[in-house]
Amino acid sequence: MLRFSRICQQLRHKIQSLRRSPVQAQVVLSLAQGATVTAAARAAGLHRTTVYHWLNTQPAFETAINQARAEYILTLRDELKTMSSLALADQEKFMQNFSLIEMDYNQLRYEQALGRAERENESSDEIPPAE
Repeated sequence: MLRFSRICQQLRHKIQSLRRSPVQAQVVLSLAQGATVTAAARAAGLHRTTVYHWLNTQPAFETAINQARAEYILTLRDELKTMSSLALADQEKFMQNFSLIEMDYNQLRYEQALGRAERENESSDEIPPAE
């Protein structure tokens, strides 16, 4: 199962392969993960106008952001599918175990009732002591 940090590593590698500077790659990664332009710029030590300038003057930068966002969304979707499958499998195991416990409980109650009935029959068969 992929972890969040592994997703980020995959995105970093993909972004750097698009020949972005490390700072641009950091901004692209932040934006792909849903950060605002201001937050992404601040995390990279930039002013947000720098990021807007890149967006307005470098079409490849905007393309990199869009590709990274798409990749990030697909990766998260796959992760969600995996997690939901595991959760459903765990739920199914729980329900099966619950059914077994319920059957054991019902069997125990039956045996207790049967034991009480046998004890009552035995006590009614006894001869009362003479007075």
